[in-house]
Amino acid sequence: MPRQTRPVYQFGPFRLMADDRVLLRGQDRVHLTEKVFNILLLLVQSSGHLVTKEQLMASVWGDSIVEENNLTVSVSTLRKALGQGQDGGEQYIETVSKRGYRFVGLVREIRDETEDPDKEHEVEAYSRPKTSPLSMATPTLAVLPLLNANSDPNLDYLSEGIAESIINSLSQLHQLKVLARNTVFRYRGQKVDAQEVGRELNVGAVLLGSFTEQASRLIVSVELIDVHDGSQIWGEKYNQNISDILTVQEKIVKKITETLRLKLTGEERESMIKQYPDNFDAYQLYLKGRYFVNKRTEYGIRKAIQYLEQAIDIDPNYGLVYTALASAYNLLGGYGVISPTEIIPKVKGAAWRALEIDDGLAEAHVSLGHVKSFHEWDWDGGEAEFKRAIKLNPTYAPAHHWYGLWFRVRNRFDESLAELSLAQRLDPVSLIISAAIAQNFICQRQYDRAIAQFQHILELDPDFYIAHGGLGIAYTEQGLHEKGVAELRTTLSIINSGEAMALLGYALGVSGRRDEARETLEELEKSADKGYVDPSFIAIVLIGLNEKDEAFEHLEKAYEHKSEWLSMLNVFPVFDKLRSDARFTSLLRKTGHLE
Repeated sequence: MPRQTRPVYQFGPFRLMADDRVLLRGQDRVHLTEKVFNILLLLVQSSGHLVTKEQLMASVWGDSIVEENNLTVSVSTLRKALGQGQDGGEQYIETVSKRGYRFVGLVREIRDETEDPDKEHEVEAYSRPKTSPLSMATPTLAVLPLLNANSDPNLDYLSEGIAESIINSLSQLHQLKVLARNTVFRYRGQKVDAQEVGRELNVGAVLLGSFTEQASRLIVSVELIDVHDGSQIWGEKYNQNISDILTVQEKIVKKITETLRLKLTGEERESMIKQYPDNFDAYQLYLKGRYFVNKRTEYGIRKAIQYLEQAIDIDPNYGLVYTALASAYNLLGGYGVISPTEIIPKVKGAAWRALEIDDGLAEAHVSLGHVKSFHEWDWDGGEAEFKRAIKLNPTYAPAHHWYGLWFRVRNRFDESLAELSLAQRLDPVSLIISAAIAQNFICQRQYDRAIAQFQHILELDPDFYIAHGGLGIAYTEQGLHEKGVAELRTTLSIINSGEAMALLGYALGVSGRRDEARETLEELEKSADKGYVDPSFIAIVLIGLNEKDEAFEHLEKAYEHKSEWLSMLNVFPVFDKLRSDARFTSLLRKTGHLE
């Protein structure tokens, strides 16, 4: 008899056998009614994506006339069967308000091969699923930063750059799940046990290696490790001129696709090729630019822009450089040290040029979506860009992150949390995404939940200033003024920014410490005399001082400057003191928050 493959879906302690219509928890069968099983199967097969109520009811009940309550009861029964909501129970099914449901557990599809399709299967046949990356229908891979064996900090950009380039290339493949850079880059500079790391990251395979530079030659050693048994699937050592690094990366990527037996489409092959330019000097400058962008400091981003512009001078047709440049300008604008009216044309120019070269660059669409939504208040146009980015690369965490923020400022918190949760699953170690979820709670006035989330983040990184700032606002809005001021002072000690100063001034004002609030206001105004300061920052302090007329004057200036802060007018509690004023309603209309 010919061998046939039988789909098995594994999530948490469960295995779902589609053909046999069996759900196992370990060795034990979980009894489900036919319709509840069908709901689970459809959700699992659409893992990570919304399944509407209409789709579920049509698929499960067909042409039968049933009430929506039947679906609600069936989903509730399913959640209980999976242990969702019980002590320690994992969340598998997420409700998307008024629309449907999404399966949010990590699903692996395993193909169990059997020679006799008519033979009755024993449970034990499924109790030992194949976890080798070679046997998984969708292999999961972690690409770790290469170890810089020279210990030369001037070569760190290669350590991160080579790994990030391999991640970017492999992320184009729909048959392979590659972990995001933030998730794997916490291992930079460390000698690690690949099997241990693979288990921590819950992946099937790990690519790790090292490099040394000797007399303008680069010696790169890499190996692909099977996490299941710790064996080496493949390994190679390359000794070539440093200018041949592009060739080395292409060889590594090709070998991985061959080893994992991935069948590439012509479009995927072309997309992978576009990751590399023809000119090594341009590519080296691009890697340095990416390296400094990822430092997320004003100095680092300005330095990155210099490198990226040099790369464009050498190779003006390398699309990825423009995407990196658009992202760099967006990040620089976030520091509030340059007027958005100056930044916006630079972001759009770089992003549009990237898309002229290659419309399939998801990152460029995200940059456009950011500008259209949060600076130009073109909400429909911004959403279209985020959707396009997600369609092009469903595993690109920043696209889901920014789309989640789009939903937040549109006052659609259920959908916001769904997108942010998906971004977090794609990039589970990103503190910025975790903080975004906590900020959602602030905007929903759920301050206790926000405080708990921010405190958890600070356990992971005590110096993460965004968490200190979020705690400060949450405490302040709860009336815990001393705690709020203390957290915001900590924020300002970590990052001396206009935003941190503004929020501290606001907290001082509402706590009755008006003299200190005025001192903060004067510092901001002095800074504005020397360089750009977002008018929203001054307005926020004035709101804390309850000086509404002057606050509105600066908010109008912020509108003229296209300040990103005005995208938060509809949800951020700092603005609550202005909501009853007709001038605030006017601002909401001008920024598209009201029709």
